[in-house]
Amino acid sequence: MKWAWVGVILVLVATNGCRRSNAVPLFPLETGASWTYEVTDGLQRNVSDLKVGGPAPVGPYQGFELSGSAGPARLAWHGDQLFAAEMSGIRFDPPLPLISQDGTAWNGRCIWAGKSSDAQATVSRETVEEMHLGQKRRITLVTHQLVLGEGEATRELILESRYVPGSGLIRQDLLQDGRMLRRITLLSR
Repeated sequence: MKWAWVGVILVLVATNGCRRSNAVPLFPLETGASWTYEVTDGLQRNVSDLKVGGPAPVGPYQGFELSGSAGPARLAWHGDQLFAAEMSGIRFDPPLPLISQDGTAWNGRCIWAGKSSDAQATVSRETVEEMHLGQKRRITLVTHQLVLGEGEATRELILESRYVPGSGLIRQDLLQDGRMLRRITLLSR
């Protein structure tokens, strides 16, 4: 379950730290906002809620703390980029860009279960047309190619996150070696 929100939240816009000034946010962060997701992990399925609480620091940015059954998260919009300082018990130093411009690179540390490891990510972003709620819609697809750890302990993961303006994250797939590890699908907002 620890990796459940790496994508949910890996993959969630505001000049004042939480709102994007020129469009409906891809992942609206406002106190009280909530989402319910179906999390498919192998053969197991469960329902997980995510709710925006109060203000919280996200590295140098002012953002929000989110709570849910997968653990706490701290997210902030800075301009048109969404950053995560913490998700599902995993901390990112510096904050990881969840939604960013195509080609953004990140280097930092992941701290999880008391262990710290080097991590790198490359972000790609594109607009695609896909079916959502029975209609063909323009969806923002953000893909993270993640490398966690060093040497023989290295893990390479792909996180594909799909966003609809105003709704937020509608689906997220976490893959390793082309194999699906986890899928998160929006049930309600």
